[in-house]
Amino acid sequence: MRIEAIAADEIDRLRPLWLALHAHHQQVAPELAPYVDDHRSWSVRRELYEEVLSERGFALVASEDGEDLGYLVGAFEPALWPAMFAGAPDVAELETILLRPEWRGRGVGSLLFDEFEKRIAAAGYIDAVIGVLPGNDRAEALYRSRGFEPTVVLLTRFQRPPELRSVSGVDDVPASEVGTLRDLWLELHEHHRRIAAGPVPFASDDASWDAQRPKCVRAAEEGVLLRIGPAGAPRAMASALIDRDNPLWNDTWVTGRDVADIDVLSVTAAARGQGLGSLLLDAVDERLAALGVLDQVIGTLASNSDAARLYERRGFRPAWRWLTRFGEATG
Repeated sequence: MRIEAIAADEIDRLRPLWLALHAHHQQVAPELAPYVDDHRSWSVRRELYEEVLSERGFALVASEDGEDLGYLVGAFEPALWPAMFAGAPDVAELETILLRPEWRGRGVGSLLFDEFEKRIAAAGYIDAVIGVLPGNDRAEALYRSRGFEPTVVLLTRFQRPPELRSVSGVDDVPASEVGTLRDLWLELHEHHRRIAAGPVPFASDDASWDAQRPKCVRAAEEGVLLRIGPAGAPRAMASALIDRDNPLWNDTWVTGRDVADIDVLSVTAAARGQGLGSLLLDAVDERLAALGVLDQVIGTLASNSDAARLYERRGFRPAWRWLTRFGEATG
């Protein structure tokens, strides 16, 4: 068996294997439909791979007797959640690892993963992240055997517009008042610390807010930033950022050009159980619909089952699980 690195001008070699994975996703998660067609899927994925291989990563192909058995693409990225975790500023991301079905369970994936580990270690990366479709138990078992732990779950609501409700008592927050949300954000940050599972290093309060504040400003200026309660003592907040043509979604699922990422939903402890989270989400739906954005994604800690249940009641479906391995946490 041979494992070789390929260059950007050889990307089309990966097409049939990628499309086999795209078909597999549709088989194991039909509830996440609609899926894009093969042409669209490969066009978007190819563009991503071209960028990775030209600027910030590598691709490895396993082959035997002239037949490609599988491949792996790794990339070096800014840390995904600096407002939550105290990891390195940059991480190694395993963008894709896949094998022909008949070669699964025969050690090829482990050999590709060994090479991934060697390359990221040689490049000086200590933190790593991997994504997997929920229900892909075989892949998740491989990742967990390598020290990765489920950390964040992303739920989507694509091409399923919400039932809009008239909302009152929710205010838009201007960028000039973002600082008034600090304590509410840090209460959510502390809640995440308490419920997190596994060895995850959390950012300090100051570092967390320093990373979150610019996102709130952007939400106020370009997306949606909302609160319930007066500026001096907000009881709840929500923010949404609008992504355009994000390959994490549009190489697999049908979405509009713009997808809203609901970045924050926080209710102070004294106000929980009063329906404020649902009220804020109704208001987010209303504001986004006015902007012409109907597709949404929302994330939660993998251990936050209460939040996941709330989102699923609103039509969101688990679509992606991030597993992380922090060098500081794993020693």
